[in-house]
Amino acid sequence: MRRLYDTFNRAYNRGMLQLGNWQFESVVNGTIRLDGGAMFGVVPKVLWSKSQNIDLKNRILLATRTLIARHFPTGRIVLVDTGTGSKWSAEEAERYGVESTPEAIDKALSAM
Repeated sequence: MRRLYDTFNRAYNRGMLQLGNWQFESVVNGTIRLDGGAMFGVVPKVLWSKSQNIDLKNRILLATRTLIARHFPTGRIVLVDTGTGSKWSAEEAERYGVESTPEAIDKALSAM
């Protein structure tokens, strides 16, 4: 189990992981800001605020990511999009601090 943990930890730091015939890459394709109190629940703010960059609205910055999985023998590519999408109104995008970088996925796919 420790070996698997170390593999995932190294992969997380570089954003890519190879398991058997599959290569996985995590691509940050935007950010969103959510209320820190809602995200950390009963954990006191004095504890989590030390490790988080809080804005004036008490929101913390979170990344939205897309997982790209490539199967080498077949060349098949699977996208698992966990991003925020594009259907935000201007008011909602402002409220949640949504920032998208859709070109990040294109760049990652062209590098494969």
